[in-house]
Amino acid sequence: MNVIFYMNASPENFVEKSITEVSRYDCTFRAPTDIVRPVITISGSNVFGINYAFIPDLARYYFVDNIVSVRNEVWEIHMHCDVLKSFWNDIKVCECIIERNEFVRTKDLQDTAIYATADSLYEVIKFPNSPFDVQSGTDKRFVLIVQGG
Repeated sequence: MNVIFYMNASPENFVEKSITEVSRYDCTFRAPTDIVRPVITISGSNVFGINYAFIPDLARYYFVDNIVSVRNEVWEIHMHCDVLKSFWNDIKVCECIIERNEFVRTKDLQDTAIYATADSLYEVIKFPNSPFDVQSGTDKRFVLIVQGG
């Protein structure tokens, strides 16, 4: 099985990563391994600067969590799956309801993180012959705010 190691310069939550290939290794699993958090052992000196990997046989991309020196030029690589990149083709064709995005707000979905919105309903009503009327000689202004129906 091939493992391709990269230097990743992008944040973890970016789908399109800015990666540069550092090295390739031909490996085999010799012990039971978790597909989500694999640990592989490689022999070589070109492990410095790697922080991302792709294992074609598993069809998954991985973030490198830790590189442990076992002995001279033998390294144990601890990784965890980059779910967003690994399953992006499946994710982008899913139909779903998005609670929030950075461009458009859907007024029918409740969003407790936004307290004031651009689509608020407001109306100005003038009260004739009242102390609220600026024309009646007072220079005081009042604002009446009503929330709800």
